[in-house]
Amino acid sequence: FQVKDVQSYAGYVLHSGHFPKSAIHVGDEVTCQVDYEYRSLVAPNHTMTHALNWALRKVVGEGCNQRGSLVTSNSLRFDFDAPKALTLDQLREVERLLQEAISAAHPVMVEERSLASAQQIEGLRSMFGEAYPDPVRVVSINSPNARNDEMYSVELCGGTHIKDLGQAKDFVIVEERAVAKG
Repeated sequence: FQVKDVQSYAGYVLHSGHFPKSAIHVGDEVTCQVDYEYRSLVAPNHTMTHALNWALRKVVGEGCNQRGSLVTSNSLRFDFDAPKALTLDQLREVERLLQEAISAAHPVMVEERSLASAQQIEGLRSMFGEAYPDPVRVVSINSPNARNDEMYSVELCGGTHIKDLGQAKDFVIVEERAVAKG
């Protein structure tokens, strides 16, 4: 069974994918294995969605909110809403902020907390409409004691992450487009 997607739903973790040429039958014994090589390629892009969320809010303002993402081993897509289309200067500034954060190699910290405790964290970001388990994983980039001009991101997330932003190596925006309006 080759897993293509993993989603959390109603407290369950659902794995979607396909069987190459065989089928599984009730009573069959199965062994699950994580593809650590693929996971190590996905982790930098996944962590950069958190950094991108921070940079967009810094450049565009608090009216900019994540609406989803798609993360693969070689790229990421970040879906967001904003009051208006980003200018070329804004896109350049977002890219510059992310390249600075990568150069600074800000640490990425993962902590498990009760949902109630996590919801009390100042500056916490979460996806609107998302149901979170209890306990929940809190992922933060840099320190909550960071200066106002420094990067700081804290979000609820169950994904795979790198240990510091330096492991991402680089960040380039290759496209920005509106998908839907209204």
